[in-house]
Amino acid sequence: MRALSVWVCAILISRSVLAWTSQAFTSMEVDVKRGALDIFDLNRSYGVSTLSEIVGYRTEGIASHFNAEVALTFSQPDYSSVLIRDKNQNEKLLSEMVSARNELSAAVGAEYQRGADSASLKWSGSLTQSPFAFQSFLASYRRSFFNRSTVVGVSGVYLLQHAPESYYLDSDFNTRNRPTRINGVEAQVTGEQSLSTRWKVAAELAASQRLEERPPNLRVVLRQAYAVSNRVFVSMQFDYASELRSVPLKDERGYFRNLGGQVGLTVEPWYDFLVTAAYGLLVEDEEDPRSGRWVQVAGDQYALGLRYRLARLEFRIEAAYVRTNTKVDAVRASGGVRWTL
Repeated sequence: MRALSVWVCAILISRSVLAWTSQAFTSMEVDVKRGALDIFDLNRSYGVSTLSEIVGYRTEGIASHFNAEVALTFSQPDYSSVLIRDKNQNEKLLSEMVSARNELSAAVGAEYQRGADSASLKWSGSLTQSPFAFQSFLASYRRSFFNRSTVVGVSGVYLLQHAPESYYLDSDFNTRNRPTRINGVEAQVTGEQSLSTRWKVAAELAASQRLEERPPNLRVVLRQAYAVSNRVFVSMQFDYASELRSVPLKDERGYFRNLGGQVGLTVEPWYDFLVTAAYGLLVEDEEDPRSGRWVQVAGDQYALGLRYRLARLEFRIEAAYVRTNTKVDAVRASGGVRWTL
């Protein structure tokens, strides 16, 4: 189950910025998983809860239309709920096999903006040893039309992720080893349309796959936001994702499909202070034609977000909670500050 994200209606209430700015930012993030399976998350680590501290710097408008950003992430993952099985199906906690308790990763990105066009490149990856060490590369392009009332974009991601050696029993009770090196790819097309000064809609179509592990999946996301007044904004979101049944399964799990919806309310009680609350319902089913097994799980999702801008400082707090009818749950919380220099 995927934790609900706080989708603040910033697309309707963005403020103008200077032609050249630089920002320093930091945030603290907590991601607690108790059985949550993020099957459609490309860079996922099953069952790993993490406490992270992010520090970074961004500058905009440097050297003729270029923007740049660099960030470091210091994390303390909890591997105590991850079971590793050997060839004889003996179980051992991953936390007993990992000596390092702290991990460091980095992200470096560059963006070029000129007129209606915007292109960006981003690299992120592990800098220290980790059982799930990774590298990813992102390339994206966006173009706006009709005085920026219409925006279309495309993006692509390549991921290389390592995983600890582990084994499982297939449907015929044969011992199989899980891949220790996983290549992931994702392609995405997005579109945004301002229907009026108060109403904006957006759509996202994506296809992704962890090549050695899962069949490819397709995902569709539809969003809309409406400004009821200058201080009240509402949003709606619909999500659908499904793995392709025409591609054979590669591990002991069946085919997954997600269907969900979300409604949100954002209020600006005073200038530059935003309060967002959201509720969503997600239904996830898993079907394995090899055994005839079919499982469906439904989850309620709650999210809350606060944002406040004070002079050159912007503060942010967000939290999301998922609870299913099978007692699978997940909690995500983050808070941070961004300082415009």
